[in-house]
Amino acid sequence: MPRRDVPSRREETAGPGVEDRLGALPDEALKHVLSFLPSDDAVRTCVLARRWRDLWKSTPALRITEPECRWKKPEDMNEFVNHLLLLRDRSPLEICELNSYPYHTMSEQRDRPCRYIQLWIRYALAHKARMLRVLIHNTNGYFELDSAPLVSRHLIVLELDGVELGKRALDFSTCPSLKALKMTNCFIKAREISSQSLRHLIANHNFFVRRSRTLISAPSLVSLQLNDVGGRTPVLQSSWFPFHSMYDALFSKLSAYYLDAAKKV
Repeated sequence: MPRRDVPSRREETAGPGVEDRLGALPDEALKHVLSFLPSDDAVRTCVLARRWRDLWKSTPALRITEPECRWKKPEDMNEFVNHLLLLRDRSPLEICELNSYPYHTMSEQRDRPCRYIQLWIRYALAHKARMLRVLIHNTNGYFELDSAPLVSRHLIVLELDGVELGKRALDFSTCPSLKALKMTNCFIKAREISSQSLRHLIANHNFFVRRSRTLISAPSLVSLQLNDVGGRTPVLQSSWFPFHSMYDALFSKLSAYYLDAAKKV
């Protein structure tokens, strides 16, 4: 009986006479390519060939995007993500993007789309995610994140959308590498946004609690963007300015006062 040649890695993913340029790439390059795909699409590549079977397990990105287009109901999405994290290996993450399944109710059913969000965030931080994006899609309210501060020596970029942030949620003393924070459509109850390392802060279309003014305490800050602020406008801690004095403090308070007054006109 004639001996059958074992197909090479290139031949596994390409037909006879077809040059497989993608298959010629090293595994690390393929994982990098997979990191740009939504996670469910990355998992589907396991059927391409034997070589692809386990590549998704060590892809350095977790991307849960457009859930309403990918799953029929939130329970299906939750089941997929939980199984994905269970089967994934211990490789560190560069990026974690979590989009909730859209919901339009304030009833008990609102917990279904976001039931495991906190668990997934903890997973991402435990796996050294450098960029974390959490986007909650709810037309009738906010999703309350755990009020305990995030803990990560690796997190550099944090983006939050549609969440409620409690008194200690924006204390980043346990995130010494954080450089950029973006908050959009959030309800902010935090008394202070505190970080020694933060350099860029963007806050768009947020509502700050009225009973006290949120203090921004960030000595390394080089850029600040505040747009469409609801509630009481936050104020920069004046002692961080290069030439701080009582005039700096007065100017900071007056600026916040006039911004608040302008919204009432």
